[in-house]
Amino acid sequence: MKYLQTSYTQKNKFRVVIICCAVFCIVTTLASLCLGPVTISTQELFAVLFEGDRESSAANILLYVRVPRTIATLLAGI
Repeated sequence: MKYLQTSYTQKNKFRVVIICCAVFCIVTTLASLCLGPVTISTQELFAVLFEGDRESSAANILLYVRVPRTIATLLAGI
């Protein structure tokens, strides 16, 4: 019986660790996209990525500098 409890507890701890790592990865990805010499607000970020705003300077910074850098960083971490 004690083995079953230990196994169940270990699975819960593993799930918590995985969820925490996923949340940390999402938060740091958003920070990587928003923070830099030119700060880009989250509204501008979502406008560029999801609404198709491609004319602003924020769009150029995001699409040609920050998004490729962030994708490369995420792939290197895998």
